[in-house]
Amino acid sequence: MEPRLPSSKMWTSLPEDYLKQIQEAFAESFPSQASQGQFVVEGRLYPEEILLRAGYLPNNQLKQSNFEISLAYKKGKDDVIQLIHTGVDVAATMLDDLFQKGQEEDLPRIWMEFEVENKTLFIQYSTTNSSLEEQASRLLKEHDEGLVKGSDPEKEIAAIKKGLGLDDDDAGSNEDRG
Repeated sequence: MEPRLPSSKMWTSLPEDYLKQIQEAFAESFPSQASQGQFVVEGRLYPEEILLRAGYLPNNQLKQSNFEISLAYKKGKDDVIQLIHTGVDVAATMLDDLFQKGQEEDLPRIWMEFEVENKTLFIQYSTTNSSLEEQASRLLKEHDEGLVKGSDPEKEIAAIKKGLGLDDDDAGSNEDRG
């Protein structure tokens, strides 16, 4: 899951028990789909953003239909639990609509803004398979060879330059050669 806000770097997962309760609520609300697949619920709490993913993965298929919900909040001011409930309700509504219509063409593939219960939230649809994404991340971590990673572009650029044997004086010299 990729957060919507550029400031969202550090995060903590929503508690597994809480996510399991949400997953069970979806299974109870959509018994027909629950018997033919599984619901996947993930959530992250960033310093200024709540990010939820509610998905459905049919049995024996790779394509998982997800609704990702992003809600901005102010620490100490907003009721985070209530915002999560709002996000879950919106995800349930979107899943119900998908199950009823069976169409994905009109679903937002990039963050789209919506107003719900006097709160602005953002929704996007994806077909990312959470299990496959997790397995790929695990494999990449096992084979990590120390390549430059992170979210500090200046450090990344400096490390790349150092790896190439360039210094800041060399950076503009390509323009002189051309």
